[in-house]
Amino acid sequence: MPFLAEQEHERWLIGRLSEEWSWAPGPKNTQARTNPAMVPWRQMSEEERVATYGPEGAARLGDGELSPDEKRKNIELIQGIPTYVMNAKRWAHASPSFLQFDVGDPAASGRGACVRAIEEAAAYVARAHRDIITELTGLRFGEAVFTGGAGRGRLWPQIMADVLGVPVHIPAVTESSALGAAICAGTAAGVYSGLLEPRPALRRRAATFEPDPAAVAAYDERYANWREVYRRMLDITDDGLLSPLWRAAGA
Repeated sequence: MPFLAEQEHERWLIGRLSEEWSWAPGPKNTQARTNPAMVPWRQMSEEERVATYGPEGAARLGDGELSPDEKRKNIELIQGIPTYVMNAKRWAHASPSFLQFDVGDPAASGRGACVRAIEEAAAYVARAHRDIITELTGLRFGEAVFTGGAGRGRLWPQIMADVLGVPVHIPAVTESSALGAAICAGTAAGVYSGLLEPRPALRRRAATFEPDPAAVAAYDERYANWREVYRRMLDITDDGLLSPLWRAAGA
């Protein structure tokens, strides 16, 4: 599926990197563990894509450039209900689900569509929590920073940018928890005079994903539907017809 081109290639790339493969010109060398395809998808020529995935695979993956109608169709695939929008008055998770499978179009209901649904649902939750903060504080957010392992890909950050409608930045160091612990340790050991001393150096960004207007419009339309579907799934869970993913003690 075209919209998973970069993600599929990155998964392959991460797998090779974990096995200590590296880039080198020329043909693939299994003994030396080198491969000319050890580069990001967008840096590969059409010939390199065909050499790596074969003619059919390269055509299936495509170039990731979709028309507005194609983007809307991708967004209208499977809906994921795997996670939770914060509500202190109703501290429970709905039963995790995938909705809207199309048995008449198996290609649109496969693993790729399910992965995308999970990522979209997580982005919807981030949007809902942002809106709650805005409602409580009046603060508005003109950008977002995406960290952790999810920030290493390209599809999920783009989905976040499109759902939130703001630029999403990927910092040079994505492991924010480990980085914060290191800064605290450095401050305690006297390496830094305070927690804010290394801040300028840490603002370096590896990438920025700008929201795509066509995708933003499609997600705006789908977001209200997702919230209503989630509310009804939670009602069904509360009625005991489904088991919740999690429920707080006393909830």
